[in-house]
Parts: sequence; C-alpha cells; structure tokens
Amino acid sequence: MKIERAIELLQREKESGTRSIVLAYWCSDTFGREDDDLWETDSDNLEHYMDWSYSHDQMTDLLSQWE
Repeated sequence: MKIERAIELLQREKESGTRSIVLAYWCSDTFGREDDDLWETDSDNLEHYMDWSYSHDQMTDLLSQWE
C-alpha cells in the first residue's frame, strides 16, 4: 500500500469518529529490499494474499486475557 492510501484510510476513520486503532506496518528495509516499483508490487501482493486471521485471533486471545 502506498503511504498516501494509508493516510486516506486513516483520515476516513478519524472523520467517522474512530479514536484509537491497532496499527502495524513493514517497510521495504525490514526485508532487506529497496523501496522501488518491485517492492510496491510485492507489498500490494502481500497485503492481498497474507492471511491476517491468525494475527486477529492472537489479538483477540490477548484482549480476553486482560478482561
């Protein structure tokens, strides 16, 4: 995702009244990559094909521990 798109999504959340979020992101250098056209394509593919449900399940488990 391009940074401009992330800002747009966050702005929409802010305008709809969202006050707090959980945010995680990885830059190209985290993977020893250049921030170039190839990384743009690869980051879009990762965002599309990554199964984020495990992360959601882990966060839900942590939240239930703090209740």
